[in-house]
Amino acid sequence: NERLIGSVLLGNNLVNILSTSLATSLFTRVLGDSGVALATLVMTVLVLVFAEVLPKTYAITNAETAAARVSAPIRIVILVFSPVVSAVRMFVRAVLRVFGVQADPNTHILAVREEIAGALNLGHSEGVVHKEDRDRILGALDLSDRTVD
Repeated sequence: NERLIGSVLLGNNLVNILSTSLATSLFTRVLGDSGVALATLVMTVLVLVFAEVLPKTYAITNAETAAARVSAPIRIVILVFSPVVSAVRMFVRAVLRVFGVQADPNTHILAVREEIAGALNLGHSEGVVHKEDRDRILGALDLSDRTVD
Protein backbone atom coordinates (compact mmCIF):
# COMPACT_ATOMS: atom_id res chain seq x y z
CA ASN A 1 0.00 0.00 0.00
CA GLU A 2 1.36 3.39 -1.00
CA ARG A 3 0.14 4.99 2.24
CA LEU A 4 2.20 2.50 4.23
CA ILE A 5 5.40 3.01 2.24
CA GLY A 6 4.96 6.79 2.12
CA SER A 7 4.25 7.04 5.84
CA VAL A 8 7.22 4.87 6.79
CA LEU A 9 9.54 6.81 4.46
CA LEU A 10 8.29 10.13 5.82
CA GLY A 11 8.61 9.02 9.45
CA ASN A 12 12.05 7.54 8.84
CA ASN A 13 13.31 10.72 7.18
CA LEU A 14 11.84 12.97 9.87
CA VAL A 15 13.48 10.96 12.66
CA ASN A 16 16.84 10.76 10.88
CA ILE A 17 16.92 14.47 10.02
CA LEU A 18 15.68 15.60 13.43
CA SER A 19 18.15 13.41 15.33
CA THR A 20 21.03 14.58 13.14
CA SER A 21 20.02 18.23 13.57
CA LEU A 22 19.79 17.86 17.34
CA ALA A 23 23.15 16.07 17.50
CA THR A 24 24.77 18.76 15.36
CA SER A 25 23.33 21.48 17.59
CA LEU A 26 24.58 19.73 20.72
CA PHE A 27 28.04 18.94 19.34
CA THR A 28 28.59 22.48 18.00
CA ARG A 29 27.49 23.95 21.32
CA VAL A 30 30.07 21.80 23.14
CA LEU A 31 32.89 21.63 20.54
CA GLY A 32 32.34 24.67 18.36
CA ASP A 33 32.56 24.40 14.58
CA SER A 34 34.44 21.09 14.72
CA GLY A 35 31.33 19.58 16.28
CA VAL A 36 29.65 19.51 12.86
CA ALA A 37 32.07 16.92 11.50
CA LEU A 38 31.90 14.83 14.66
CA ALA A 39 28.10 14.97 14.74
CA THR A 40 27.99 13.90 11.10
CA LEU A 41 30.30 10.97 11.78
CA VAL A 42 28.53 9.86 14.97
CA MET A 43 25.03 10.16 13.52
CA THR A 44 26.01 8.39 10.30
CA VAL A 45 27.21 5.40 12.32
CA LEU A 46 24.21 5.47 14.67
CA VAL A 47 21.63 5.81 11.88
CA LEU A 48 23.33 3.17 9.75
CA VAL A 49 23.52 0.63 12.58
CA PHE A 50 20.37 1.34 14.61
CA ALA A 51 17.96 2.70 11.99
CA GLU A 52 19.00 0.74 8.92
CA VAL A 53 21.00 -2.47 9.37
CA LEU A 54 19.88 -3.71 12.80
CA PRO A 55 16.09 -3.34 12.35
CA LYS A 56 16.15 -4.81 8.85
CA THR A 57 18.33 -7.73 9.90
CA TYR A 58 16.03 -8.41 12.86
CA ALA A 59 12.94 -8.22 10.65
CA ILE A 60 14.42 -10.59 8.08
CA THR A 61 15.47 -13.16 10.68
CA ASN A 62 12.32 -12.84 12.86
CA ALA A 63 9.66 -11.79 10.36
CA GLU A 64 6.52 -12.81 12.26
CA THR A 65 7.69 -11.49 15.63
CA ALA A 66 8.86 -8.23 14.08
CA ALA A 67 5.59 -7.79 12.17
CA ALA A 68 3.55 -8.40 15.33
CA ARG A 69 5.61 -5.89 17.32
CA VAL A 70 5.46 -3.06 14.79
CA SER A 71 1.92 -3.46 13.45
CA ALA A 72 0.23 -1.23 16.05
CA PRO A 73 2.84 1.56 15.90
CA ILE A 74 2.79 1.41 12.09
CA ARG A 75 -1.01 1.89 12.11
CA ILE A 76 -0.53 5.06 14.15
CA VAL A 77 2.25 6.27 11.83
CA ILE A 78 -0.02 5.72 8.81
CA LEU A 79 -2.91 7.52 10.51
CA VAL A 80 -0.74 10.52 11.42
CA PHE A 81 1.25 10.81 8.18
CA SER A 82 -1.36 9.84 5.56
CA PRO A 83 -2.52 13.43 4.99
CA VAL A 84 1.08 14.57 4.48
CA VAL A 85 1.81 11.63 2.17
CA SER A 86 -1.29 12.49 0.10
CA ALA A 87 -0.19 16.12 -0.12
CA VAL A 88 3.32 15.06 -1.19
CA ARG A 89 1.86 12.77 -3.87
CA MET A 90 -0.27 15.65 -5.24
CA PHE A 91 2.74 17.98 -5.17
CA VAL A 92 4.93 15.44 -7.00
CA ARG A 93 2.26 14.95 -9.67
CA ALA A 94 1.97 18.74 -10.08
CA VAL A 95 5.74 19.12 -10.45
CA LEU A 96 5.78 16.29 -12.99
CA ARG A 97 3.03 18.07 -14.97
CA VAL A 98 5.13 21.25 -15.02
CA PHE A 99 7.86 19.22 -16.72
CA GLY A 100 5.40 17.68 -19.17
CA VAL A 101 5.09 14.28 -17.51
CA GLN A 102 1.54 13.04 -17.08
CA ALA A 103 1.37 10.61 -14.15
CA ASP A 104 -1.68 8.36 -14.20
CA PRO A 105 -3.63 9.08 -10.98
CA ASN A 106 -4.14 5.33 -10.53
CA THR A 107 -0.44 4.47 -10.65
CA HIS A 108 1.67 4.40 -7.53
CA ILE A 109 4.45 6.95 -7.30
CA LEU A 110 6.10 4.92 -4.58
CA ALA A 111 6.74 1.72 -6.57
CA VAL A 112 6.80 -1.03 -3.98
CA ARG A 113 6.99 -3.90 -6.46
CA GLU A 114 10.16 -2.58 -8.06
CA GLU A 115 11.81 -2.08 -4.67
CA ILE A 116 10.94 -5.62 -3.58
CA ALA A 117 12.13 -7.07 -6.89
CA GLY A 118 15.40 -5.15 -6.60
CA ALA A 119 15.96 -6.38 -3.05
CA LEU A 120 15.19 -9.97 -4.08
CA ASN A 121 17.55 -9.81 -7.04
CA LEU A 122 20.29 -8.32 -4.86
CA GLY A 123 19.73 -11.03 -2.25
CA HIS A 124 19.87 -13.69 -4.96
CA SER A 125 23.10 -12.30 -6.42
CA GLU A 126 24.66 -12.33 -2.94
CA GLY A 127 23.51 -15.90 -2.31
CA VAL A 128 21.11 -14.99 0.49
CA VAL A 129 17.90 -15.65 -1.47
CA HIS A 130 17.50 -18.92 -3.38
CA LYS A 131 16.36 -18.70 -7.01
CA GLU A 132 13.17 -20.66 -6.32
CA ASP A 133 12.21 -18.36 -3.43
CA ARG A 134 12.94 -15.26 -5.50
CA ASP A 135 10.86 -16.54 -8.41
CA ARG A 136 7.99 -17.55 -6.11
CA ILE A 137 7.84 -14.13 -4.44
CA LEU A 138 8.14 -12.27 -7.75
CA GLY A 139 5.34 -14.47 -9.09
CA ALA A 140 3.16 -13.56 -6.12
CA LEU A 141 3.80 -9.86 -6.80
CA ASP A 142 2.46 -10.36 -10.33
CA LEU A 143 -0.80 -12.05 -9.27
CA SER A 144 -2.82 -8.92 -9.99
CA ASP A 145 -1.80 -9.25 -13.65
CA ARG A 146 -3.13 -12.81 -13.92
CA THR A 147 -6.64 -14.00 -14.70
CA VAL A 148 -8.24 -17.16 -13.40
CA ASP A 149 -10.11 -19.28 -15.95
